[in-house]
Amino acid sequence: MGLSLQVLGPVRALLSGTEVDLGPRQQRLVLALLLARAGKPVGTGEFIELLWDQDPPASAMNLLYRFVGAIRRLLEPSLPPGAQSTLLVGDAAGYRLGVDGQSLDLVAFRDLVEQARTEESAGRPRPALSCLVDALSLWRGPCAGAPELLQRAHPTFVAVDHECADAARRAGELAVRCGEARVVLPVVRAFAAQHPLDEALQAQLMLMLSADGKQAEAIAQYGQTVTRLREDLGASPGAALCRAHEKVLRGTEPDPGHEPPRSFPDEPPHRYAPASTTTPKQLPLDLPVFSGRQDVLRRVLSLVRAHVMTQAAMPILAIDGIPGIGKTTLAIHAAHQLVDSYPDGQLYVDLQGFHPHGNVREPEDVLQGFLNALNIPDAQIPDGSHARSGLFRSVLAGRRVMVVLDNARDLEQVRPLLPGTPGCLVIVTSRNPLGGLAVAYGAHMNTLDALSPDEAQEFIVTRVGAAAESADKDALNDIVQRCGGLPLALAVVAARASAGSGPQLAGIARELRDAEGRLDAFSGSDMDNALRAIFSLSYRMLSEPAAQMFRLISVHPGPDLTLPALASLIGLPRAQGRALLGELVRTRLMTEQTLGRYQAHDLVKAYAHELSTEGDSDAVRREALDRLFHHYRLSANQATAILEPHRSPKLFRAREGVIGLQSMQTADAVRWLDAERHVLTPVLRQTLKDPAVLQETINDGHTFLAWPTASSVLLFYQMQRYWVDLVAVMTKCLDVVVATGNISGQIRMRRGLAGALNVRGEHVRALQHLDDALRLSIELNDVSQQASCHGNRGEVKAAQGDHRTALEYYEQAIRTFEAAGDEDSCAYLRRCSATSLAWIGEYQRCAEMVAAVLPAREAAGDVVGVGECYEILAFSLGEQGDSEAALASWQRALNLYREVNLWTLTTRCLIGIGDIAWFQRDSAAARRSWNEAGAMLQGSDLSLLRQVQERLNRRPDPL
Repeated sequence: MGLSLQVLGPVRALLSGTEVDLGPRQQRLVLALLLARAGKPVGTGEFIELLWDQDPPASAMNLLYRFVGAIRRLLEPSLPPGAQSTLLVGDAAGYRLGVDGQSLDLVAFRDLVEQARTEESAGRPRPALSCLVDALSLWRGPCAGAPELLQRAHPTFVAVDHECADAARRAGELAVRCGEARVVLPVVRAFAAQHPLDEALQAQLMLMLSADGKQAEAIAQYGQTVTRLREDLGASPGAALCRAHEKVLRGTEPDPGHEPPRSFPDEPPHRYAPASTTTPKQLPLDLPVFSGRQDVLRRVLSLVRAHVMTQAAMPILAIDGIPGIGKTTLAIHAAHQLVDSYPDGQLYVDLQGFHPHGNVREPEDVLQGFLNALNIPDAQIPDGSHARSGLFRSVLAGRRVMVVLDNARDLEQVRPLLPGTPGCLVIVTSRNPLGGLAVAYGAHMNTLDALSPDEAQEFIVTRVGAAAESADKDALNDIVQRCGGLPLALAVVAARASAGSGPQLAGIARELRDAEGRLDAFSGSDMDNALRAIFSLSYRMLSEPAAQMFRLISVHPGPDLTLPALASLIGLPRAQGRALLGELVRTRLMTEQTLGRYQAHDLVKAYAHELSTEGDSDAVRREALDRLFHHYRLSANQATAILEPHRSPKLFRAREGVIGLQSMQTADAVRWLDAERHVLTPVLRQTLKDPAVLQETINDGHTFLAWPTASSVLLFYQMQRYWVDLVAVMTKCLDVVVATGNISGQIRMRRGLAGALNVRGEHVRALQHLDDALRLSIELNDVSQQASCHGNRGEVKAAQGDHRTALEYYEQAIRTFEAAGDEDSCAYLRRCSATSLAWIGEYQRCAEMVAAVLPAREAAGDVVGVGECYEILAFSLGEQGDSEAALASWQRALNLYREVNLWTLTTRCLIGIGDIAWFQRDSAAARRSWNEAGAMLQGSDLSLLRQVQERLNRRPDPL
């Protein structure tokens, strides 16, 4: 089924060539914004602002969810109810559409424009023009038909419109060069009519009209544009428009050094007239080559040019990111691209917000320099920041000046330096995300991430040249990986490779490998370009406790941390840990990648490691690591206790300075375990590296061990299909506990492995591990573990189809747990028994056992326990032929599991629902349910996947 989405004009969707009715206005707007973002996420707040401006109803979120759900159904009508969409995806960042050039006209347009840019750079103007003509053929009018959908301009749609207008202007330039102005004149004329205040576009239209022999119309066009500029904006024509006018009049290109006179000599002078005609041009030198950041650059330029057209408010661009991420480079490059739009001057200052010695530039001093640059003598400049700020705004009133504020510390340093006129532009860079600038002044926030591997390779190749293109690809890939996409690190490498006497890329790659995560290989002869020097600017701003927290993150083996983990790392209460974390985030040594999870770039973490090995004793580092691992064991036990109480230890004594999880529901526990899976696995593996240390912690009796934590997360790994991680870690845990002679650890690891093998269908190996576990538990005289082994053997026998033997094992285990007062374990084994009773046809006993267990599980909030009770009832009712009651029970269990994202349990329900549909002779519904289960199990080696495949291989129609 072909899907075609269109946003370069009124928003449209076509399925297999047939247009889809997109519903009411607000629903169309939601889709329009998703399309205009072209695969980028849109936050829920952005949708709400778009739909209701500053006055959303109380039901705004529910209405938004309804619109998103309706759009999913419209675009993917064959998607089963409740199934995960691969087209319209929701996550922590918001919603996004998975689109490409085949499905969305805007992506196809940008691909063609980029291809044109490549052709033009290679000196092939005619193929470039052809690409632009093809791109412009996709344009049908204003983006999303926004003027009909909205009463006011929206920056996203306006930016796309200006992107198209810019492509039309470039097409016009190429057409004139190629002598084919007439080919694209109609489309440029149409864009010029849509954007009457875009001086660059109007200038290009005049040149095209002149090239096509229409000088009179070109001159008339100039007059109309000048009139609009004066009436609508109170502004005179800029340099580009004046140059075009002079060329039309003379029929030749004007002298580049000649500045044409301004029109309207009777225009009222500014209150503070400059003492001379000097225009400030303070921008630092742009890079001779610029690569990467094309999406962000395109967005920034489009936003500014949209503001230039509408003049509704002064655009403020805020660029933030970690040290060395390329904020200043991007800001300066973007500023140079926009110079023509701000002919009255460009002001620049490095505010030194992160200077190591506190030499931060004060606004009062900066304003003195700006006013001097604007030709205001010292005698006319008052004292005090407020007075100077007012004078600065007055001087800029009615002018078009760009102000670049680099390395800002915070909003208060920036606020006095803001012009007050719509014709100006402000670009601010900072390590801190200046959210207050967005709230108070509507700044457009741009947070820079690391470059992608492709962008990083392009970065090096662009700077190094032919040497990089002919270099060993493995060496280039290795460098890119070890630089972590950090532009500063890549720049240091490129500078070394470009030096005549410097090492080639293969040699640099070898040095980086030999450095083993240290920063030595990145230090250049100019220490201003060394990573340590850049990172130290942030580090020196930290208080000593925050500095120690930063140093100690280097002992953490995983990719990110939570606040409780960081607080445990340093051994402080949650509130104090939050304050220290705030310092790390404000200085951008750590960033909040997703809600509540914090990460340091690999090279920043390497810097922390160097500082820690120099400044922290081995004992301090070992204590921090011990507290951290203890945090994960405590938290894993807490989360597992929420999911299934019988699987978690009844008592865990946390050591001093360790923080666990706060109170949570089942869904919270699943989210924590799911997020921490990528942390728990390396944590477990690191713990297993040194058997001697492991044995020492075993003897200590309460310190973190790998095997208890692996045992704690066993259930979650089973529920979420993470079998490769589970089996690998638990096998290693078993090897270590066997080597160290820890009997209790061997029992738990063998039982855990048996569970994993059983679900994978390896029943014989599972029983072998259980035999060994039972023998060891008898040697240890651990009655509870003996009972658990009997219960586990029952589960394996049930999986083999021997339910009567399984019931014997369950009953033996239940008697032991009842004597010990372990009601949670009894409840679990009674659910297992009820399942086996249904299999052997003892439906009444099955129902009675479930009825005895279910109320207590519901009262305890045990989602898994309640869900399994409904699963058992569904299977039993289905076996008795009561399809409707069985389907209702399956659905209740499914809803419980889906609500908390327990995937393996969800697939069990989908299989059961498919079985009922098959029995009811609805093969289509059965296959939909089985296909959904199969898609969720894809890539796993669970026996459930084999069951699904067997069902899907049945004949098309039920017997």
